[in-house]
Amino acid sequence: MNLGVTVVKTVGILQLLDEYIGGFGSFSVGNFNDKTLAEFYPEYCGFELDPHIFRYIGRNVHEKFIAIFFSAPPDQRADIIRGVLKRFPLNAPSHCPKSRTQDLYAELLGVAEGLESLSLQLA
Repeated sequence: MNLGVTVVKTVGILQLLDEYIGGFGSFSVGNFNDKTLAEFYPEYCGFELDPHIFRYIGRNVHEKFIAIFFSAPPDQRADIIRGVLKRFPLNAPSHCPKSRTQDLYAELLGVAEGLESLSLQLA
């Protein structure tokens, strides 16, 4: 696996998540704070993170989200993407950026499926 290609693809995925969630390019991610970000992973992604990790990574929610995404294996990245799609539904009444479209939802779902396939190939 080419690490440079993997990093470029990951950055592209993060840009898609930015468009979908909204507010990602700032110091926040959607309407997450430290507590809700820590709750997000077990509730929406189906895996636990050591809650103490949040003290040691990143200065803000944006940096923490990115650090966790970059450090996750492909199957957990897929879980994070699916968790984002569940946590921020298309028809959310508030804080829904105009860039959150059905096409972007479908594209992110396709990325999640690709990451799961990659995970199976690596296993």
